[in-house]
Amino acid sequence: MWIVSRKLVFIAHPKMASRSISKAIVALGGRQYGSHHEIVHDLLEDERRRGASVGCVIRNPYDVIVSWFFHSEVRNNKNVRPFSKWARETIVNGNGHLEYGMYKGLHLCDTVMRFENLEVDWKAWTEKCGLKPVPLKYVGVSLDRSYAHYSRFYDDKSREFVGEHFAKEIKLGGYTFEEEPCG
Repeated sequence: MWIVSRKLVFIAHPKMASRSISKAIVALGGRQYGSHHEIVHDLLEDERRRGASVGCVIRNPYDVIVSWFFHSEVRNNKNVRPFSKWARETIVNGNGHLEYGMYKGLHLCDTVMRFENLEVDWKAWTEKCGLKPVPLKYVGVSLDRSYAHYSRFYDDKSREFVGEHFAKEIKLGGYTFEEEPCG
């Protein structure tokens, strides 16, 4: 959890630009409390009472899973499992994050930024909090991905499995499985 005192509290979700936002929060004079993705509830409530806005980022779960694939499988292994096999095994067995849901603490937020519209949403949130927006720097981007659209990695089985497993998050965010845009 990241805080700029009496201004904003950021709940960080893995693979949803949390490192980029945390660096911007430090540039605004904020700091980390607890571990990067931990929610320190007492402190959060104290800051909320003092007038702070609580925010987080959400991202299309289908895209998050592809990001996790590149982060944990492609970057670290010589013998990369096929995406469909990796996704099923990782979701079933857990990876230290996914088993707790993708949007931990969403119910505590008064501001929800979308990964797909992050620059605009971040600027609006910081201005709402009375802060001068700090540009976001891309940190931890999966370079091996070559910015390929997430739909390229799914077959029918993996699409159905991820859709069923993260149905709650998909519904909360109003997400769908989108095919790669043409052109």
